Amino acid sequence: GIEAFPSDITVTTVTKPATGIAYSDYQNNSFATALVKNTAGRVYSATVTNTAGANRYIQFFNLTAVPTGGETAVYKCLIPAFGAVIIGQDFFGLDGSEFDNGIAIANSTTASTYTAGSAGDLLIDLKYDGVGGTSGYLLLQTGDALLMETGDTFALHN
Repeated sequence: GIEAFPSDITVTTVTKPATGIAYSDYQNNSFATALVKNTAGRVYSATVTNTAGANRYIQFFNLTAVPTGGETAVYKCLIPAFGAVIIGQDFFGLDGSEFDNGIAIANSTTASTYTAGSAGDLLIDLKYDGVGGTSGYLLLQTGDALLMETGDTFALHN
């Protein structure tokens, strides 16, 4: 085996979701707060639409009950007035974001802590709990060249 890689090669070990496991869907068109799941889970993506004429924030909490006023979210994202945002792997990561207590969401008028927006301001479609395990791969990079190894297969992109 190779003991060390040259300094110009970046080595990254990455995990990705297992295949063949269905995601759960959560949809809500009128909420100030909502409990998606009261046990541990992972969030993968969300499509959020703001029907209000003012900015709102979608907030994600690691809680087993709905958040109350002033609580601080684990994740938050600005949803512009009359706008829509798709929050995906760039935000939650390749394996999704783990919520080890539960998954709760809030429609907030402020970013830093939960301040209730009006029910109906935000509409959400959420994908969660799709992974039952992970598989890993090794990625080597030097300049523009990439070498990926997964199982017994190697792929080179140059």
